[in-house]
Amino acid sequence: GRARAEGSTYTLVAGGKSGAGPREENNLYKVEMMHRAIEHIQNMPVDQYEQEIKKRQREIYREQRFRRNPKIKERKLAAASGTFLHCKKCNQKACDAAELRLIEGAHHVHPDPEFLRAAGKADAADEPLQ
Repeated sequence: GRARAEGSTYTLVAGGKSGAGPREENNLYKVEMMHRAIEHIQNMPVDQYEQEIKKRQREIYREQRFRRNPKIKERKLAAASGTFLHCKKCNQKACDAAELRLIEGAHHVHPDPEFLRAAGKADAADEPLQ
């Protein structure tokens, strides 16, 4: 167990390769960060606090609406279709924006390895997409 009362102590008993020590250090770091975040929020001016809440609520609403309504996804793909990306060096058309795929919610990639070879990144073309 863990001592949760303020000022209490505890001893961690674990085997050498169990990984319990680093995990516990990570947990202590997370607890400290949580306390800092709570303190930051409590010291925030009321109007800024309310503005942040409204901003987060709008983001969550948009995200949920996007997930629930597949037509929004289709519209975004249709909007991207016909939009071409050009090479920064020679200004030739590189690909249609609709060909790009989003990975991990953050990275836009072209799924075709031939695209990388044509772009002069042959060594990256052999790495599998995750």
